[in-house]
Amino acid sequence: MLLDSSALVALVMAERPACAVFNAMAGAPARAIGAPTLVETVMVLAGRRAVASPDATSDLTLVCVGGDFAQTDLTLVPLTA
Repeated sequence: MLLDSSALVALVMAERPACAVFNAMAGAPARAIGAPTLVETVMVLAGRRAVASPDATSDLTLVCVGGDFAQTDLTLVPLTA
C-alpha cells in the first residue's frame, strides 16, 4: 500500500475517512510512503496545526513511524532522479 498525504492527514486529524484509512493500513501486507509525500503531509499538518491540532506534526510521527522509522514496517521511498 502506497500512502498519500490526504490519507495520512485524515488519519492524524481524525477526519471522517480516518477509520477506513486505519483499516486499510492495518490490512495491507506492506505499507510505504514517498519521501516527498511525507514532506507534503508535514507541511499540510503544520498549516492546519494552529487551527485544529497543535500537536498534528508530532502526531504524524507517532502514527507513521512510532517515533522511529527504523522500527516499523513502513517503507520510506526516496526521491530519485
